[in-house]
Amino acid sequence: MSRILIDISILLNILGFGQGIFLCLLLWRSKKNKPENIYLIYLLLAISVIILNTIIRLGDYISPLGFFENFSNTFLLAIAPSVYLFTKAKTKQITSKRTKWIHYLPFLLYFSFILISQMFYKTKSFEEIHIIAYFIFNIQFVSYFTLSLISLNNIKPLPEQLKWVRIATWLIIIPWFLQLAFIVTEKISGIITPDFINLNLSLIFGVCAFLLSYAHTSGNVGFAKKEKYENSKLSTEILDRNLRVIQSTINDNELFLDKNISLAKVAKKVKLSPRDVSLTINQATKQSFVDYINSYRIDTFKKLILKPSSKNYTMVALAESCGFKSSSAFYAAFKKQTGITPKQYKDNLNLEA
Repeated sequence: MSRILIDISILLNILGFGQGIFLCLLLWRSKKNKPENIYLIYLLLAISVIILNTIIRLGDYISPLGFFENFSNTFLLAIAPSVYLFTKAKTKQITSKRTKWIHYLPFLLYFSFILISQMFYKTKSFEEIHIIAYFIFNIQFVSYFTLSLISLNNIKPLPEQLKWVRIATWLIIIPWFLQLAFIVTEKISGIITPDFINLNLSLIFGVCAFLLSYAHTSGNVGFAKKEKYENSKLSTEILDRNLRVIQSTINDNELFLDKNISLAKVAKKVKLSPRDVSLTINQATKQSFVDYINSYRIDTFKKLILKPSSKNYTMVALAESCGFKSSSAFYAAFKKQTGITPKQYKDNLNLEA
């Protein structure tokens, strides 16, 4: 193998490792109210550790740092759960934060085993445990990625940004499929894939994970646009005046019933800049523009469901008449604002009647 090719590969992996850590830091800074950012950090950290092992292997640092490969192998078991939890959080489908650590249990057990073994049995071979862990990794990958794609496909219509997340999720499957194909080929034909190729699969994993990060953080997700205004403040007088105009315009024209309402449309109606409308809503209500509009829709839904005629319609039909584009958007917004599902809210009304 040409030394130049190896050096280029090392350089690319160093860049990949640096990019992974850089994205982790950016996501960490913007983690407020964004659990999907945390799961994406876990994914990027896991892949970054694996890429670092590639750098160590290709750079011939095996003798002094040979133990690191055992630890890096454990992070394989954190990849699939992180992608799954990320997509569940991204689509607002996480049911319990307390059970999230169950998904990382294989990784934690594997890491603990390697740590204890390295401390007390430094010469011990881990080949058998690595084989078991690799088998679990592949089962995890198939299971979690199937569930992740199902979570995304359940959102209809799928927003443009989530379409890119789905594409990036599919791309992560490619390096997994390649490594599995290499293993199967080796077992069947005896053709051994060079370490140089196997090691660089981690870099492909990294590139796909970075694409997932960029798909997540594009637009007003992950790095929320409202953070641009955190250091900006309107005076009390201007804030009150803007808020009165915004509220009266939205109420009088029932703008929230428009399923395609946008910040630009509201700004045009109230004759303010989109920045001032967004800043007014953020500063006065501590809500994003989308959450603010959804609060009007939810209040309207609560009034409609009290009417006897509402029994002739499904909750989804009522929600759509209030301006919600889809059932998933309605359920997510309702749960976020009230803390309970629409069905639970309706059941509570029936109990009080």
